[in-house]
Order: sequence, then structure tokens, then C-alpha cells
Amino acid sequence: MTDRTNDMLDQDLDQPASRRDVREGDAALREEMRAGDTTLLGEIRTLEERMNRRFDELHTHFDLTAENFKAEFRNLYDWTVATTSSLDARLGHVEKNHGSRLLSVETRVTRIERRRKSDGR
Repeated sequence: MTDRTNDMLDQDLDQPASRRDVREGDAALREEMRAGDTTLLGEIRTLEERMNRRFDELHTHFDLTAENFKAEFRNLYDWTVATTSSLDARLGHVEKNHGSRLLSVETRVTRIERRRKSDGR
């Protein structure tokens, strides 16, 4: 929109306006508004395209993040299963051999006690 105040003198502002002047001013104003609307619509389209590109980038980012989370969770699950299974096997082995180990320790303690008694201690 042009600045008309520089073109007009104070004496021009005091003059009465005719319908023709008002219509010409109205037509000029409408033309400027149409030009502004066209420019504004172009800027809105540009902004909309930029926003859609950002949305696509975010969508891709969150897809990759979700895929990475699933992979990490799968690894954690596999590790947990492997650890639990091997722990179960180790504890089973300890429990299975516990009886014989306990008997072996008791036998050794009994021998030590007999030696001490026979040595006179």
C-alpha cells in the first residue's frame, strides 16, 4: 500500500471529496487488497509446504525411534531369558550336588575332630 500522505498537502486534505474520488479510492484500495491477498495466499502455501515437510521429518524420526526401541527391548528380553535359563541350570547343578558336598564337608570335619581327640588336644 502506497503512502499517500506525502503526495497530499494540507490544503488538499481540506477539499471536499466527490463520489468519483471515493469510488476511485475504493477501487484502488480493493486492487491493493487483492494483490495483498495473492501475496498472502502464496506465503500461506509456502508455510504449509514447509510444515508438511517438517511433519514428514518428525514422522520418520518417531518411526525410527519406535523401531530402535523395539530392537533394544527385544535384546533385553533375549538377555533376560538367557540369564534366567543359565541361572536355573546353575542352581539346579548346585542343588543336585549339594547333598554330596555337604556329606564331604561333614566327613572332613569328623576326621579333623578325631585327629584332635587322638592327639590329645
